[in-house]
Amino acid sequence: MKRYVIITSFILLAITNLVLAQNAELSAPTEIIAVYIGQVNQAEIVLRNTKDVTDSFTLSAYPSQWISFDRYGITLGPGEATAIVMRIEPPRTAEKGLFEIAITAKSVLTNESTSIAILLDLRREFDLFISKSSLNKQILKLGDNLIVNTAITNLNKQTPRNVIITTSIFKDNLLIEKFDDEITVDPDSSQTISNSIGIKNTLVFGNYKIKVQLEDKLNRVLDEKELFFTVQKLEDFSKERTSQFGLFYLTTVVKVANIGNTPDSTYLVSESLPSYFGNFFFPEIEPKSEEVKGNRIVYTWEVTGLDPGQSATLVYQVRFTGVIATVLAIALGLYLFNYFYYKPHVMKKHPPLVGVPKEEVVHLHVRNRSRHEIKNITVKDRVPQLARVVKKFDTVTPQIKLTTRGTLLTWKIDKLGPGEERILSYRIIPVMEVPGGIKLPKAHFSYEGRKHHIDRIAEKVVEKIR
Repeated sequence: MKRYVIITSFILLAITNLVLAQNAELSAPTEIIAVYIGQVNQAEIVLRNTKDVTDSFTLSAYPSQWISFDRYGITLGPGEATAIVMRIEPPRTAEKGLFEIAITAKSVLTNESTSIAILLDLRREFDLFISKSSLNKQILKLGDNLIVNTAITNLNKQTPRNVIITTSIFKDNLLIEKFDDEITVDPDSSQTISNSIGIKNTLVFGNYKIKVQLEDKLNRVLDEKELFFTVQKLEDFSKERTSQFGLFYLTTVVKVANIGNTPDSTYLVSESLPSYFGNFFFPEIEPKSEEVKGNRIVYTWEVTGLDPGQSATLVYQVRFTGVIATVLAIALGLYLFNYFYYKPHVMKKHPPLVGVPKEEVVHLHVRNRSRHEIKNITVKDRVPQLARVVKKFDTVTPQIKLTTRGTLLTWKIDKLGPGEERILSYRIIPVMEVPGGIKLPKAHFSYEGRKHHIDRIAEKVVEKIR
């Protein structure tokens, strides 16, 4: 009955749908405007200046909490009219039914007002809507948790409703993460759901948008809300270094990871090694720079283009083959030097034998240059048939044996201590002249060392010039 009285009185008030005044005229397209609750509705009203002079007008609505205009100040010439867009946005909690509003145009020139009454028929397209959507934080850093709370209200007083709430997170219009929740909302009640999102480094810094969408079982979108949050910038890296020894090398692996949230990051990796490793350093990727600091060499690589969560690996080797080769060469040299120098030997010295029948002295220098005593030493020297041995000896007298190849002289020495030397000598006379002189052969000697018997030939024959 109340609804009937309101409609009847309103129709009588706006039979022509015009309200006339001395200064202006307001008109609406229909007596009753259909308006959907929780949605943005639009309607046009017309304002006409009925005066014969130009005037300016200000617009207002009562109640004003749902109503807005595309223009609030209008200037019109004499008799001029214009259309004004009125936005009507009733809240989700508004009740269905008729609702009366008044629109007023006030003249700036005369301060007189003109009003029109309009009936709004409030309708509800859906009984379900998102009554509240909020975040626990607006600005977050790595390690924080973002909680999205969404409340769904069912205004139907008899029927429970099954709905799907989709919560989507976007960064620069790209979908980052999505949650789907299916719930049943009891009649004339509300239900709240929460989704928690850990802020990891895969979420790059910047601004994000959250879109909460409410759908029924027929996939019809009943309502949606948008929320916004910001992730703070963090540049951070981790460095892991492992080394492994091989047979002749040391391999080092350096792994660098972007654990911040800054994309396309650059990181400088520095490795310090002893300076004497410089010639044995072999990287898979050449460093950007190397710098000598005291007795160390610092190698630096530039790692670029690392996105959050990405890593890069650097590998280098210190190869000891060069060191080992050098050490072996030195050791071999020392061994050969020790072998050839620090060993017993016999050196044969005599003046040039030019074939003149003159007595000459031949010396045999027997020396133990080793670090150990040698025993049972036998020294043998052969005089060719081109010379004759004088049986007069200044030192030890040898055993003399005539052979087809000449005269064989043999000396026996019991032992020689380390560094001890014994000089043996004998005299010869050439029996004929030989062009270029007579060449004497090398002497031969043998001895017993610490472990076994050794036979040797004298290293060289030295001709002494008088």
